Amino acid sequence: MKKNQLKKYLIQIQKENKEPIKNFNISIEGSVCDTNSKFKDVVSFYILNENGLIKEISVKCGPCDPYAYIVSNILSKILKGLKIEQIRITNDMIYQEFLKSLDYKIDEDMRFHFETLLKILEDKLNNKV
Repeated sequence: MKKNQLKKYLIQIQKENKEPIKNFNISIEGSVCDTNSKFKDVVSFYILNENGLIKEISVKCGPCDPYAYIVSNILSKILKGLKIEQIRITNDMIYQEFLKSLDYKIDEDMRFHFETLLKILEDKLNNKV
């Protein structure tokens, strides 16, 4: 992703300035990068689950590289309203919506962040439900 594209998405996310939900009943934390590293992306998802449906979702990312910040933000928008059982790395609809939201050709680093974060969500949601 080019520097000007990164800047565009980060400015858009900053303008949205969405407050984290307070009435969540599932919290999931994970890291995109090597956990042996001194510095790592720590991404936290806060989910309001009502009868297996993601009613609300918010995300906190920090310290995060721009890709983790962008991917976590886009995923939070896509996953709202889905059933928890639909949160799967194999769910092509999630990937297609991600590509549509991204509005540019995905590179390997962005794909890695997308797949890693979605897999963290899938694994941890399956253990909580």
